[in-house]
Amino acid sequence: MDNNYADFKEEKLENVMSREELLLEHTHSFIVEYSFSKNTFEIFPEQNHYVNFDWKQLGPEREKEFLKTVFKPDVELYKHFIDLSDVTTSIRRSINIRLYVVPHIYEWFRITLLCYVNEAGEKEKTVMVFTNAEKEIEAIHELKSLVKVDLLTQLPNIDTFSMQTWELLKNHPDQQYAIVRMDMQKFRLLNQFYGTKEGDNVLRFVGVKLQECMDSEELYTYCHLSSDIFAVCMTNDMKSINRVIKYIQDSMDQYPLDFEMNMSFGIYMITEQDKIDRIPIVSLVDRAAIAQRVKNNYMNKIAIFDESIAAKEYAEQNVIMEMNNALGTNQFHIYLQPKTDAVTGKIVGSEALVRWIHPTKGVISPADFVPIFESNGFISEVDYYVLDKTCATIRRWLDNGIPAKPVSVNLSRANLYSPRILNDIMECVQKYNVPHDLIEFEITESAFAVDNVHLNNLMTELQKNNFRILMDDFGSGYSSLNSLRELTIDILKIDIKFLPGNRDDKRAEIILRSVIGMAENLGLDVVMEGVETQEQIELLQEIGCKTIQGYLHYKPMPVEEYERIVCEQADLTYDGSKMNE
Repeated sequence: MDNNYADFKEEKLENVMSREELLLEHTHSFIVEYSFSKNTFEIFPEQNHYVNFDWKQLGPEREKEFLKTVFKPDVELYKHFIDLSDVTTSIRRSINIRLYVVPHIYEWFRITLLCYVNEAGEKEKTVMVFTNAEKEIEAIHELKSLVKVDLLTQLPNIDTFSMQTWELLKNHPDQQYAIVRMDMQKFRLLNQFYGTKEGDNVLRFVGVKLQECMDSEELYTYCHLSSDIFAVCMTNDMKSINRVIKYIQDSMDQYPLDFEMNMSFGIYMITEQDKIDRIPIVSLVDRAAIAQRVKNNYMNKIAIFDESIAAKEYAEQNVIMEMNNALGTNQFHIYLQPKTDAVTGKIVGSEALVRWIHPTKGVISPADFVPIFESNGFISEVDYYVLDKTCATIRRWLDNGIPAKPVSVNLSRANLYSPRILNDIMECVQKYNVPHDLIEFEITESAFAVDNVHLNNLMTELQKNNFRILMDDFGSGYSSLNSLRELTIDILKIDIKFLPGNRDDKRAEIILRSVIGMAENLGLDVVMEGVETQEQIELLQEIGCKTIQGYLHYKPMPVEEYERIVCEQADLTYDGSKMNE
């Protein structure tokens, strides 16, 4: 997040100012007060110099001198204005006249006069408020201009951009336009490493370069939206758009900072229907953002919104609209994927997975809802739901004589940093009185690269309570070995990428042997993921891997099917009627 900072000049306050004086000091007004009983004048703020008059010498005998400050054509009007000879009750009146602010230069002032008369009809005091109308108008114009621009970059803000863009579309109906949205990848890290002041400098730099490159275009609008986000509306000619993109990225490559400043660009082609429906400009910018989110990756920094993205966005919105109801009506189901002994093939444990079974759409793939839940935070509720259902299932196994094997539950990366996660886990397990050695927690390898201190504290607390921790997808990222050095885990789940496709892949075999040997030396149990062929399992048996998980033995399955299998392997009769007890 970018912050706007200002340099403040501090001055020692010789006297404490009243609220009224503070107010007047920061406005274009001052007050002159005259007391009839004391025959004295006072001015607030003291010694004010808004007009060409020495207020320090103000007194009854100086009132006529003040007339020299009034622009000559307005003198008679002013004299009539301050004539209170016929006033018998309290009054208020106003006038607009010209006063000299310096010799020979006058400005318009609005003067309000208040005369206070007591019950006996005697005048007590007058209060005259002088307001420089021209300065006040200037201040209003300045404020309006500030409302129209972003203070940091001085580029138009989103409101101005929206107004200017609609004017552009209206005045050139035959021209086709596109919205180009751009932001900086890893801008949050730039702020973190170099501070927000440097981050602000970068944003100002982008603003300048954006203005420079757009000067060669004939029809365009642009703005600074927020943080590191900028937007442009220009002709939808891809040659011109690519020129702008190249100019911005090349400029960022030249910025004098040892930081990789890659820009990301999303493009939305404005349609005639958008114009007819007068879709808000901010919504069109959002579509360009959707293109970035859906299609961009580290290597491909340009994404264009198309129908496939629109369909995906529509599907995502449907998921979001239905997710709360799905959770409340138990549409999410627990499936178990067994972990088996590599030699005997018997089940030694399982992993709890979530499946969404919609009443009309059937099974919705986890790939279609888990990433959405991770991005909007709903995954935390789903994680707890899975843990709750898993604990309830284990409790039922224990109560009904079904062999209870350890079940591992995934902790989503977004949920790891919840301050309540440990309390939630403990409360759920205690609710069903489940032995802690029957619950394991899987944390994906990529999560270990973010905040090892926080994660290590969480893992330590879980292990103190006799829960076992699995590092899932080991080898899928670049921090695996370092994570093993810094973090204490119990089980290593080796990613399928390490598994040789066949026995001819000697390099993969050597690496896999080394990883399993390293885990054994570290005292870690190992689970090999993604085992699908007999040849693979023979290799794993040969190099000493004891536990496997994969489609060769079992796919993820409903709890009832899992229970039937473990009962058969234990020579027990399975009674499916106890499923819902």
